[in-house]
Amino acid sequence: MSDVESLRRIALSLPEAYEQDHFGIPSWRVAKKIFADASPLKNRATLKLDKNQQMILFEVRPDTFSPAVWGALIWTYVELGRIDDAELAELVKSAWRQVAPKALL
Repeated sequence: MSDVESLRRIALSLPEAYEQDHFGIPSWRVAKKIFADASPLKNRATLKLDKNQQMILFEVRPDTFSPAVWGALIWTYVELGRIDDAELAELVKSAWRQVAPKALL
């Protein structure tokens, strides 16, 4: 099962990704835009995923994926203890692609 250290390793393996504090929790960014953050005490990640991908995850696996709502923005909470590193890697790559500059894609 995954954890915050897995998330960190995966996120930092992506082109031009870096870690930065975000209100006391780690976040991972590319081109100054957040694509993931983590709540270490909850062993939970928050990822920026495509709306269609989110809806599928929320419906099929509500015990693992849930909406993280900030006003009009909806990101995805991921319970890290419920997924393996391979699945987490695919999701983090998808989140990275949401914000990465086209030249990096």
